[in-house]
Amino acid sequence: MRIFITAPSLNPSKNVSGVSTVADTIIRYNQAHHYFHYLLGRPDEQLIILNWFNNISTFKIISSVFCFIGVIYQISQLLVLALS
Repeated sequence: MRIFITAPSLNPSKNVSGVSTVADTIIRYNQAHHYFHYLLGRPDEQLIILNWFNNISTFKIISSVFCFIGVIYQISQLLVLALS
């Protein structure tokens, strides 16, 4: 029998959800049928920007930068008031 199977990838290391692992296992261990893999969806590594923001140290750096900008803004407002 010919079977059409969809998955984001057949490489289990590219997806955390397990869809790739299940599809790869079905294709690899069921040799009685002929499978056609259709790439549907995107691998998790394409969400690298979201993963970057999930990193706690990165969040701390970004929040520190915004705090620094806020302090600079307040200092500049005080200087404007003092000089006028």
